[in-house]
Amino acid sequence: MRLPDKVTPYALSSMPLFVAVLKALEAKDLEPSELISKMAKKSHGLSEIMEALDLLFALGKVEFTEDETRIRYVG
Repeated sequence: MRLPDKVTPYALSSMPLFVAVLKALEAKDLEPSELISKMAKKSHGLSEIMEALDLLFALGKVEFTEDETRIRYVG
């Protein structure tokens, strides 16, 4: 995960991806594969997308639906 600092500007960090993921999930619940496809152009690879999801899960911003097939935004 690339965090903004003196060397890495905000735009090149992983932070904008968090916002993009949350906006995509605000619209509707998505399967992980759908979310990865939507974020592919906005990220620097699958590992960055997975790190963003890990952090958003830890922060309680996203969760799996009851049937565990989709990811939902919880606010």
